[in-house]
Amino acid sequence: MEEILMQLNTVSGTIGSMVCDSRGHILAHAFPSLYDSNMLKGVVAVLSENYSGLEEITGGVKLTDFRYRNGRIIVKPVDGSWLVLLCENSVNLQLISISLNVAIKKLEQHFATSDTVATPAKPKKQTSGGGGISAQQLIEEGLLSEQLQGMQAALAKYIGPMAKIIFLECVEKWLQSHQPVNDSLPYLVDIVVKEINDSTKAAEFHHKVSHFL
Repeated sequence: MEEILMQLNTVSGTIGSMVCDSRGHILAHAFPSLYDSNMLKGVVAVLSENYSGLEEITGGVKLTDFRYRNGRIIVKPVDGSWLVLLCENSVNLQLISISLNVAIKKLEQHFATSDTVATPAKPKKQTSGGGGISAQQLIEEGLLSEQLQGMQAALAKYIGPMAKIIFLECVEKWLQSHQPVNDSLPYLVDIVVKEINDSTKAAEFHHKVSHFL
């Protein structure tokens, strides 16, 4: 399956690809090392929330193109599973569609001849801070949730669809050496800024979130 995904990745503008089942388990993926399994699981979770609604409204979709400011996520159903591509905005959708159709046929053949049942990987234990609350809980309902959600939303404007996952990892890293209090928020911002691979955008982000500090 990885070989099929690697072929898809050769299409100009494609960053990486993966196949996941209807329960959100990743069966195979071909992504740069920057995107670890926990980040990809987060992407699948976000897709599950949005894709199920589309299925109900349309009665079934053949291809979905989620467009963000700095990227696109393209989803193609295949035998009860999903083929997911993370692409640059400049990707040629017509060329991607042709490549997807070829990949789908190969994946269908693979599923038809494979008896393998995917065993989901153990989820990564989230770092806790301040009373045992996890990074995710801190973002969603902690005392700093308003500031953290504001930072996460600001980050999405600069790095696109992976912002939610990357921000969660930044908060986890922050909690390893700091207490979740207002006075330590500047250290979190410093961690997040390092994830923006553009000095101008990094400076803009720092300025945009300064009122949360």
